[in-house]
Amino acid sequence: MADNLYKLGEPIEIGYQAPNAESDLVVKADIYKPDKTLYSLGNLLIEIPNTGTYRGVFTPIEEGTWQVVMYVEVDSFTTDGQITKAYSVGKHNIHSIGEMVSRLDTPPMAF
Repeated sequence: MADNLYKLGEPIEIGYQAPNAESDLVVKADIYKPDKTLYSLGNLLIEIPNTGTYRGVFTPIEEGTWQVVMYVEVDSFTTDGQITKAYSVGKHNIHSIGEMVSRLDTPPMAF
């Protein structure tokens, strides 16, 4: 299931929390387009210093559900701690839809 509805062409922040908040890891992400073809391989995620939290960004180029596979690269042949997240991408995002609904719910000001 996808996390949220993200807007096409806008950057999406991705994150990985290392077990036991382990620092100084090499954390990477493989990103797959909605048709399951590889979009980007081995993107390096950057650690928020000394937290074990790693962040990166990708920008979707088409609508649909994008898959991001994040993992720790132990060495050239070994990975560990793999997680997969899905991101639903469309013409609008949840935040902008909420703002539009709020404006519709607000009564006009009387003079």
